[in-house]
Amino acid sequence: MPIDAETKWKHDISAKLDLVVALLGGIATATEVTISVTARIMRLRSLGLAPAQIGRVLGKSTKYVTAVLSQKKPGKNKPREEKDDSG
Repeated sequence: MPIDAETKWKHDISAKLDLVVALLGGIATATEVTISVTARIMRLRSLGLAPAQIGRVLGKSTKYVTAVLSQKKPGKNKPREEKDDSG
């Protein structure tokens, strides 16, 4: 199936934007102490990137990124309330 010019153009722009984000992320981490992949994922998510975009930038699968994000959701570590069986 042939790819039309507009589709190719969009793909090229997307790839270049991913590169820019990756480079900016590298500059930010070069000036700081080593940042974990989890921290990078959280930072990119806070900048508005979708899990698929974060995965492309960091070289991780979308499934991995989604799993990390789901573990870091607010309220995930709340203790469960115990039911009162005293009647």
